[in-house]
Amino acid sequence: MNPMAEIGLAAGFSALLIAGGHWFPWAALLHRDLHRVEAYTFGVLAILGPAFGVLAVAGDWYAVAVVGACAVAAGVTTVTTKAIDRVAAWRNEVHDMRARQDAESRAMSAHD
Repeated sequence: MNPMAEIGLAAGFSALLIAGGHWFPWAALLHRDLHRVEAYTFGVLAILGPAFGVLAVAGDWYAVAVVGACAVAAGVTTVTTKAIDRVAAWRNEVHDMRARQDAESRAMSAHD
C-alpha cells in the first residue's frame, strides 16, 4: 500500500475512534461518566493504536518502542500528578478543618 494512503487510513481511523468515543454512551455502559484519566487513556489509545498498527506492519519496531515508551511515561506521570494533587487537596482540607476547630475552641474559651 502507498505510504500516504497508510497514513491517511490511520489518521482517519483515529478520527473515527475519537468521534465514536465522544458520542459513545459511556454512562449507559458504566453507569457513570468517564473519569478524566479514563478519557485521556481512551484518547491516547485512539491516536496511538492506528499509528502503532502502521509502524508494526512496516516493521519499524524502534519507532513503536520510542512512541510507546513516551506514551507510558506520560501516562504514569499523569496518574502520579493527579494522585499528588489529591493528596495535597486532602491535606489542605484537614488543615482547614483543624483551623476551624481551633477557632471555634478559642471562641468558646473566650465566652467562658
